[in-house]
Amino acid sequence: MCCPLIRIGRISRLTPEDEITLGHRVKRMMTLMDLKETLSQSLKRVPTVQQWANQTSLLPLRTPAGIATGAAGQAPDD
Repeated sequence: MCCPLIRIGRISRLTPEDEITLGHRVKRMMTLMDLKETLSQSLKRVPTVQQWANQTSLLPLRTPAGIATGAAGQAPDD
């Protein structure tokens, strides 16, 4: 691990747009995790994916992906 300063210019940095996008994804993920915790406390157990999806207005298959990536998921078609 010689000379870490040499590598500084070789690592790509986030653009301002990337930083904003990632910030929004993290904020959404935190909101979803808070909702899951609140739901867990009210149910006195871990909610099922379906219960969690119902609380978030996300399609059930999108909920885990939304958490993993911080993405907003998809709202159901009305």
